[in-house]
Amino acid sequence: MIILIYISIFITLIYVISIAYVIVGWLAIPKKNKIATASTKKISVVIAYRNETQHIINCLKSFEKQTINKAHFELILVNDHSEDNSKQQIEAYRKTSNLSILCYDLLEVTSKKEALTLGIKNASHPIIACTDADCEVPENWLKNIAASFEENTAMLLGPVAFNTNYNAVGIFQTLDMLAIQEITFGMLQHQQPIINNGANLAFLKKDFNLVGGYDQHKTPSGDDVFLLQKFIKNKLKINGLFTSQHIVKTQLQPTWETFFHQRLRWASKSKYYSNKNLIYLSSIIYATNFLQIFIYLGVVLVDKYYMVGIILLFSKWLIDFILLYLAAKFFCKMNYLYYVVGMQLIYPIYITIIGFLGMISSYKWKNRIYQ
Repeated sequence: MIILIYISIFITLIYVISIAYVIVGWLAIPKKNKIATASTKKISVVIAYRNETQHIINCLKSFEKQTINKAHFELILVNDHSEDNSKQQIEAYRKTSNLSILCYDLLEVTSKKEALTLGIKNASHPIIACTDADCEVPENWLKNIAASFEENTAMLLGPVAFNTNYNAVGIFQTLDMLAIQEITFGMLQHQQPIINNGANLAFLKKDFNLVGGYDQHKTPSGDDVFLLQKFIKNKLKINGLFTSQHIVKTQLQPTWETFFHQRLRWASKSKYYSNKNLIYLSSIIYATNFLQIFIYLGVVLVDKYYMVGIILLFSKWLIDFILLYLAAKFFCKMNYLYYVVGMQLIYPIYITIIGFLGMISSYKWKNRIYQ
C-alpha cells in the first residue's frame, strides 16, 4: 500500500505541474478580438461528408454569410458513400446558391482522409480550409484565415465549441471539449503544438503536398492530428487564431452510445502518436485518472492513509477546476461549471475504460464497423 501511495503522490504532482504549464500558456494568449485586414488571398474550403442530411444545409448557409468576397473562395464537397439524401440536398441547394460549390464522390475507397485528399487535389486556391459537415462557421471565418497566412504560416489552428445542450451527455461532452481546447491552445502558446481539430483548421496546399499529404494509418480519424505531426516533423510554422469571432460551432453526440463510439474512435488513433509531447501529456493524464480510482477506494477503505488520498484528490480537482474555469469563461460556458464535481467523480472511470478499449475494441461510426 505504501508503494502505491508514493506512486500516486509522484504521478499527481507531475500531473498538476503539467496542467499548470498548460494554464500558463493559456493565460499568455492574447484574448482580444483582432480585426481581420483585407486580403486578396483565395481559399478552397474542403468538406468531407457522410450521412449529414440533418446538418449539411446549415453548414452551407453559414458560408453564405461570409464577409469575404465570394469570388475569393470555393467550396469543395466530397461525398464519402452517403446512404441518406445528403448528396441530393447539396445538389438542390447548389442550384439556387451564388456560392462556388464543387461536388465530388469518393468511389473505390472509403475514409474521411481519402475524401479530404480528393478535395484538396481538386482545390484551385493556395489556402485549404477544413471544417466538418455538421459545423457552422462564423461570418469572419474565411476573412480571418486569409489575413492570417501572411508570415510564413503553414498551418492555422482555430477554436471549436459544441452547441449548447444541458442534458447529461451534453454537459459531459462540453466539459471534456473545454479541457481539450485549453490543452490545444495552451501548448500551442508554448510553441509546442500537440493536437488540433479538423473542424477549424487551415493550411497551405503546397505544404500539404510537401509533407506527403495525410498519413497512411488505418484509422477512421486522425486526419488532423497526424497531419499536424507531419508539419511539426518538417519544421513548418504552426500558428493559432484564438478569438471569440473565430469559434466554429459543432454538434454534440445525441446519446451516450454515439458519444462512447466517437470517443473510442478518437482513442483508437493514440497507438500511432509520434509527437513526444503528446505521448507524454496523454500518458500522464491517463495514469493520473487511472490512479484516481484507487485513491477513491483508499479514501473509503483505508483509514490510515485517507488524508493523503483526500489531499491528492483535492490537488487534482483544484487544478482541473482552474483549467475548466478559464476555458468556460472564454467560450461563455460558465453554467457548465456547476457540474464539474459530478464529472470529476466519473471521469477517471470513463477515461480508463475508453483508453483501454480504444486499443483493442471494435466500434461503430456512421454505419461502419471498425476493428
